[in-house]
Amino acid sequence: MPEQRVAADPDSPLRPHDASEIVSELTKVLGSATMSKSPRSREFLAYIVTETLAGRAERLSERTVGRRALGRADTFDGRFDASVRVRASRVRKSLDDYYAVEGRAARLRIELPSGAYVPRFVRSAPTELPSPVQGKDVDLTVVVLQFEVSGDARADLVATTISELIAHRLAMFPGLRVVGPATARSQNPRVIGRELDGRFVLQGSVGSRDGLVRLSARLSDSDGGDVVWAASETVDAGTLRGFEVEERWASGVAAELGDYAGVVYRRAAQKPSASVEPGEYAAWLAFQAYIEEGNQATLRAADEALAAAMEAGIRSPVILAMRGSTRAVKAAYGMSTDPQADLAAAEQLARRALAEDPGSAHAHTVLGTVALIRHQWDLARKHAADAAQANPFHPTFLATAGTLIANSGDWEQGMALLRESLRLNPLHPGYMHTLLAQDRIMVDDDAAALAEASLIHSPGATWGPLFRAMALAGLGHTEQARHEMDEVLAIDPTFLDDPVATFTTYTNLTDEQIGALLRHLEPLRPAAPS
Repeated sequence: MPEQRVAADPDSPLRPHDASEIVSELTKVLGSATMSKSPRSREFLAYIVTETLAGRAERLSERTVGRRALGRADTFDGRFDASVRVRASRVRKSLDDYYAVEGRAARLRIELPSGAYVPRFVRSAPTELPSPVQGKDVDLTVVVLQFEVSGDARADLVATTISELIAHRLAMFPGLRVVGPATARSQNPRVIGRELDGRFVLQGSVGSRDGLVRLSARLSDSDGGDVVWAASETVDAGTLRGFEVEERWASGVAAELGDYAGVVYRRAAQKPSASVEPGEYAAWLAFQAYIEEGNQATLRAADEALAAAMEAGIRSPVILAMRGSTRAVKAAYGMSTDPQADLAAAEQLARRALAEDPGSAHAHTVLGTVALIRHQWDLARKHAADAAQANPFHPTFLATAGTLIANSGDWEQGMALLRESLRLNPLHPGYMHTLLAQDRIMVDDDAAALAEASLIHSPGATWGPLFRAMALAGLGHTEQARHEMDEVLAIDPTFLDDPVATFTTYTNLTDEQIGALLRHLEPLRPAAPS
């Protein structure tokens, strides 16, 4: 189908459904990894598009854009300051980059013609959202229905925006196939799943009344029709300025559903459908079990399942990155007969994944892990930052990036990413709280450290009881602290011989941080013989 222009000039006013589509597309572009690199470009694009939608396109000159979008002074003169033209060029390139990768399936595109400040809106033939597992089992397919609406025009716009955003965010999660936003003749999840070829069905609604807006969503398993997840929130209508609320809510919904430790993978692992075949799908679920449990047994099982998938000729970028991850972590855990060979193989697998998918956040975390194990701190931080930038809405990748950045020396930035990861997906496994507990101990916030450490449940690992012991000791509860330390020593009898070696094996700590950790251990050391 040839491209079609959507009216965007004063003589051809936009229709309400045109404006709704454009706002939805603008929201997706502003929330993309491509555009998130530059807050100034986001502000520029948001300004010129919203001014156009408001019927003020004729006012979009270099001077007005400079003053209103870029904060230039009233005396701004483009003859002596090229900042607006430079920013327009960057926005133009960012749009090209976005539609070449993240937005390649967009049904409506925002363009900024060369030499102009008035955007144009172009429709193209609708295509299915990209899927890393096309042609595979429907167990990891999510059908996103257009959210239902009750109330005024505001609710209609919010519903459209959230539906589009959730579908777009979910499509960024490796392994998921996304259908929608779609409409269905039936509201029965079993019927919808059968008609649209997907196991999971996401339905939602937006209601507006008396100055309040109610957002709600629920995910059903079409195999049996039962609801497996639900969420709702009521917000003041006055807070719906820009798209911050919609972005936050949609990103949270997508994260809780699509993360490796999210609802879809957990449900698929707990109750595989009758149509599941071995191969790539089995490798996906084995890797999910490793993310969920985080222990050596599930790591070994995931590595074996991924090796079997690769031997069967399944070598997608996601499988390559997953296998790279398991090989690197096996080397770190001392589970490898040849750690250096495993690290080299992990690096090679990650680079092959990036060659096929340059936007693979997972591959960057593998390279960051390899660099961390080799004590290449700067390189580890770089790859971790690349991972966070490539997929800023995937909780597992954000948590891994945060862990790498903290362990390689930038503790503050690492903690910020970890907390954002847990905000997006509160269902993260408990071991994700390990560094958060250590962070609080190192600043003598022992009550918060104990709260974080109480969430760490990793049988056979020392970190949970260790940080609980240290926090309890800091709070003066020595007897309870010694009980926790007994559990640590039952797992690793030599821990107190050289705790610094344990803390710094793969972590770049300052002398002050090491000192804080050792102070918390002092009350737990055996008394010297008299």
